[in-house]
Amino acid sequence: MRPFGVVLICGLSFPFLTAGDQPKSEWKKFTSKKGRFTVLIPGTPEQKALPAESDFGKGVLHMNQAEAGGTMYGANYSDFPAKIKKMPIKQLLDSSRDGAIANLKGKLAGEKDIKLGKYFGREVQIEVSGGKRLFWARVFLVEQRLYQVVIFGTKKAATSKQADRFLGSFKLIPPKNED
Repeated sequence: MRPFGVVLICGLSFPFLTAGDQPKSEWKKFTSKKGRFTVLIPGTPEQKALPAESDFGKGVLHMNQAEAGGTMYGANYSDFPAKIKKMPIKQLLDSSRDGAIANLKGKLAGEKDIKLGKYFGREVQIEVSGGKRLFWARVFLVEQRLYQVVIFGTKKAATSKQADRFLGSFKLIPPKNED
């Protein structure tokens, strides 16, 4: 099986900057109507849509990224065919984690199962560049959509209060019929 992390991480274009550890941009609430989520992010994110492939077929990776103080913040999602819902969630999240580790050429520093409302997910921390940098991601499967909320920077920046604030601010926008 092709790791999902390959699909989600491959399009991330983050600079290996060494600027200060704390974001200098103003934090703003970003709303993705198409993505059906909100997140608090430094500055205005750059939005990209890239072709993506998985064992479930071709799709599009929708990326929303901002950089501040040498740290990358991203709220990304990709839609998959309905058959993804038949895959055991643990297997899907393991595949996403393994793909991220392989793509980053990193080492798993920690992981735990989490939830976003009623949806299951996984929080993963991956050390990169011999432990000098940290990739911290929260990944959720919501129906047929896989969300990935990530921060990537120095270990100090990626474990800061701002990083926790960013990751914790991710919220789903319910469909109109669920209001």
